[in-house]
Amino acid sequence: MKKILFLIMISIAGLFTSCERPPVFIPVRGNISGAIFDNNGSPLKGAQIEANFEAPENNSGISPPSTIVASTNSEGAYELNEVWDQVSLSISQIGFQPVFEQVELVLGNANLEADFTLVGSPTVQSVSLSKTVLAVTEPDTITIRVEAQDLFNSNFGAYTGKLLLKNETGGTEVILTAMEEGQSNTQYLFAANLFSGQLPAGVYQAVAEVTDPDGNFHQAPAAEEIRVE
Repeated sequence: MKKILFLIMISIAGLFTSCERPPVFIPVRGNISGAIFDNNGSPLKGAQIEANFEAPENNSGISPPSTIVASTNSEGAYELNEVWDQVSLSISQIGFQPVFEQVELVLGNANLEADFTLVGSPTVQSVSLSKTVLAVTEPDTITIRVEAQDLFNSNFGAYTGKLLLKNETGGTEVILTAMEEGQSNTQYLFAANLFSGQLPAGVYQAVAEVTDPDGNFHQAPAAEEIRVE
């Protein structure tokens, strides 16, 4: 009797096992939108976004295009429509380091928002002051030096630098042209002189701006403030 009961239990277990079915994969179609910015926080116009994915076959047995390319508008915005499941994104712009990212569309979240920042050229690495106090009336000078780096730009040409002297409310009082002192393959040095009489008494922040031949620019402030007294 025990042997018969054991055989019945095995038969029932086999019945449940045979009823198990593999999980059904449900393709998810959706859209991806967002904005592309540079490392200065400004929107990037004309950046290219390429989406690669595997689209399921339609009723005719034909797979829709598995690559979609879009470009950003003047506000840095882009939109990719009719993408499927796991999407590999490639974001690029001349003079910037490309970004590669993979996103996944899931049921209930088929419309994704994805913003990206591209590290561009050039990058201001340091802004140094020869001193921090400038006399108001007596002949005096502060030399401001700027070091920038550019690892990604392939367009050879002139780089330009300038210094914005901002007051305590954030307004720009004076803009100085920074002259190039030297350069190597990836490093650029600029310098500008601030003279007595160019600024009234007060406290100022020196902000360096370096622009590459493509028109991409980056700003960075000096670590120390300038006091005119």
